[in-house]
Amino acid sequence: MRLSLGLTTSMPLEESLPLARLAEKTNYSRIWLGEDLNGRDVFAYLSVLSSETEKIQIGTGITSPFVRNWAVIANSCAGIQSLSQGRFILGLGVGGIPEISAAIGHKPKGIVSKMEKAVLFLKKVLKGEEATINSWYARIRNFSLAVSVAPPQIYLGVRGPRMLALAGRVADGVIFSGPPKYLREAVNIVDDAAEDAGRDPFEIDKVVWNPFVLVEKEEDIALAADMVDVMLPSMPPLAKKHLEGLGKNELLSNICICGDFEEIKDQLTDYSRMGFSEIVVGPPYGREPERTLKTLGEVYGLRN
Repeated sequence: MRLSLGLTTSMPLEESLPLARLAEKTNYSRIWLGEDLNGRDVFAYLSVLSSETEKIQIGTGITSPFVRNWAVIANSCAGIQSLSQGRFILGLGVGGIPEISAAIGHKPKGIVSKMEKAVLFLKKVLKGEEATINSWYARIRNFSLAVSVAPPQIYLGVRGPRMLALAGRVADGVIFSGPPKYLREAVNIVDDAAEDAGRDPFEIDKVVWNPFVLVEKEEDIALAADMVDVMLPSMPPLAKKHLEGLGKNELLSNICICGDFEEIKDQLTDYSRMGFSEIVVGPPYGREPERTLKTLGEVYGLRN
């Protein structure tokens, strides 16, 4: 089981950089950067994280091909891959539908087809090949990178059954989130799709990123409660069905990784048994984020 750090572009750099440096020092595997469309640019932010770290992998968790030109994404990936000396991972996803709709002026359509075409286009270009796409959702002609870089792995951060199946067919890894019962179903969908495509499901890296809160005092529960309010509206029906009728405390335990250190250790063990190879420790972390990260990295000994 690997332990990684989750950050978002809504976090000021003066808050995130100490956490990034600490994660590298205490043997975290990766830093995943979630993109808030109303926050800072994800690739500009990653360039700073890359410059301030040396060995830890860094990735988008996620950025959306529904708001970014695919050729621009490819160029940005090449730049970060070069700057980080091969430490970059590209995480793609649709993003929150309300935020995406506001950014592009309409509700996205043809989501699964467009995502598949985006992944295949980016895989081809990032391998140094020329690619053309001519469709209603993208028109890019004879595009290739001006620089040569090692192609980064491509992960998909997705939730719905059709997108999960797509991830099983084409992604190097999948970033999951949601309640445990849903996660078991989601992993099965990915694995079944992988097998149908002639792939080995065990070769697909499975990452879980749920809100993380170390609870040291009763009032710390409020940190987790705020995250539940944020996540619930974006849950797909496949996940929401496992949350119906639950009380506040049950919702917290299903949507967040939260509790004291021993309770969190038990939860991480459960995720490992589900087939996850990596846990992302993301906001809000707890009362003292740096102490939380250090203890998890050193005391529990979760290493690469």
